[in-house]
Amino acid sequence: MINEENADKIRNLIAACDAHNIRMKSALKKLSSHFPLSKAIFIELSEDQISYTDQLILRFLKLQDLLGQKLFPHILLALEEDYSNQPFIDILNRLEQLKIIDSSEKWIAMREVRNLITHDYPHLIGELVEGLNQLSVKALELSEQYDKIRGFVTGRFDIL
Repeated sequence: MINEENADKIRNLIAACDAHNIRMKSALKKLSSHFPLSKAIFIELSEDQISYTDQLILRFLKLQDLLGQKLFPHILLALEEDYSNQPFIDILNRLEQLKIIDSSEKWIAMREVRNLITHDYPHLIGELVEGLNQLSVKALELSEQYDKIRGFVTGRFDIL
């Protein structure tokens, strides 16, 4: 049985994740007709469209961070799993074993895309465009993973 303090934390984290997920998908929808991006397409994006790329990046990063750094530990705590002093890859592998995430490899691939898009160097437009193209795919994967995680929390703990 999950204690009320952890249940409250999970509820609040889910609410924050919901907001990031909705805004990430909204930005992706606004940009969908431009993917796959090329340098030429990127250079021609309007200021509004550039702001959607910023929103897409930010919400992807925030959702992934919130899941990995906050929600995963609270889920494991609620399951009475000992995750203390475990490397993150071991936590991901355990979440995969518990069928909370599909694959630790997919999670690592999403983190690699994250590393591509976190650098904002104007002279590296090619790298940014490549990162955004990969992000357009990984954002959908992250959203699907989040829906699965949310479903697990709802079904297992009945707290939402």
